[in-house]
Amino acid sequence: MKIASVNISRIQTVPWRGVEVSTGIYKEPVNHKVWVHQLCIDGDEQADLTVHGGEAKAVYAYSLENYAWWSENWQATKLSPGAFGENLTIANFDEDNVYLGDIYQIGEAVLQTTQPQFPCYKLGIKFGNQEIIKQFMVSRRLGVYFRVLKEGFIEQGNVVKRLEEDPHRIPVKDLAYLFSDKKFTIDDIKKVLKVESLEEDWRLRIIEKLRKG
Repeated sequence: MKIASVNISRIQTVPWRGVEVSTGIYKEPVNHKVWVHQLCIDGDEQADLTVHGGEAKAVYAYSLENYAWWSENWQATKLSPGAFGENLTIANFDEDNVYLGDIYQIGEAVLQTTQPQFPCYKLGIKFGNQEIIKQFMVSRRLGVYFRVLKEGFIEQGNVVKRLEEDPHRIPVKDLAYLFSDKKFTIDDIKKVLKVESLEEDWRLRIIEKLRKG
């Protein structure tokens, strides 16, 4: 695995249904080193910190190989890295084999996977079609959020090396479908709770769902 592109953006204001909304989804590639902080990448901004950014969602990564799928299955002639609002576009990044709690070395930084991305209406604004949100979830090409365990510089071309694989091997994207996909059993859901690095809000959400049956 290797960093194909590092993408950042400042907050922009765009029109939507007669109002102005702020967003940081318009990521653009940069060709220089960037410093990865505990809460974000230097030079990158998120508009709504209730759903983006923070320790559990400091860096968002997306697979370069997903772009070929989107080119075939969405009405876009060409999509460039950063199109889905990701900070890191990673080549040979197989989401089926990226597990909750895995730890990666990227450049000088050390990152740990935390959760999948859930798209909001601002992705629809960027693509000019709110149907992209449903298609994004159906595609199961969600990308991965990281927390920063060690700050440091990263840049395009850095190798992405998995340092530790979580022993429970729960694919990150499975979190998005635990309660909507019939393939997941109660035992599968309980297994997720055994992941030591699982975010507390996710842990509480899953426990509450189980409690309600």
